Amino acid sequence: MARARGPLPPRISAPDLPARLESVRGLEPRADLLGSSVVALDGDVDAAHSRLTECAIAAASVSRLDLSGATLTDVEISTLRARASRRGWPPAR
Repeated sequence: MARARGPLPPRISAPDLPARLESVRGLEPRADLLGSSVVALDGDVDAAHSRLTECAIAAASVSRLDLSGATLTDVEISTLRARASRRGWPPAR
């Protein structure tokens, strides 16, 4: 069988989360979280250049959520509401 040319589309699967998550209040720039449940997200949240691995974010209602430069690996995000969005996103091709 011939190899595909170019990148393949991402595989969609459920995040691989640990059975027990440590509860963490809020996010901050350059946060480095592993196996955490992020709670109490509200207002303007700056989590630029953060690393979240095997984490869950649920029931968040924010004015703005900045994840620019962040790395999210196996992160489950549910019921996220943001009042403002960044214009020009996604970038033009």
